[in-house]
Amino acid sequence: MLLEPQDLIIPNEGDFYYDGDVDERWAIDHYLGKDISFAEERYYSLCPLSMVHDFTLVGARAFRYYIFGAFRYLQDPRSINEQDVYASLPEIISKKIYEEPSAFTPVKDYLINFCGWAVDNYQKFDIDPYVDIYGDVCERYKNLSLVVMEKVPQ
Repeated sequence: MLLEPQDLIIPNEGDFYYDGDVDERWAIDHYLGKDISFAEERYYSLCPLSMVHDFTLVGARAFRYYIFGAFRYLQDPRSINEQDVYASLPEIISKKIYEEPSAFTPVKDYLINFCGWAVDNYQKFDIDPYVDIYGDVCERYKNLSLVVMEKVPQ
């Protein structure tokens, strides 16, 4: 497991703000005040891809915190063949970075390290038989690493 930043703080309601729609309210109702471990455990009991989706419709600061549930889940030996979450993260994270690059400064180094981990552990997720569906996931993680280095300030 990659070493996580030590200063991750549970988001407040303002950190969830995105556009005020029903999905954002749902995320606030279900996650406000909950820690990363709570989110991580839901990956095992619910549809993992739905879990990632829960955080696409919240503000960048809440996303930055709760996406660590996905990072932990993917690094867990129990997450074998989890192609959907593994393949979807690069675009989801890139989108959030473009929306608010400075929100990711506290986790910049971790994101770069996670991208390297994701490339190094490609075989764990058995993407090759589904490359026509998922495309070149390694290349997307390499591109995400470049986005992080170029867009996220120090």
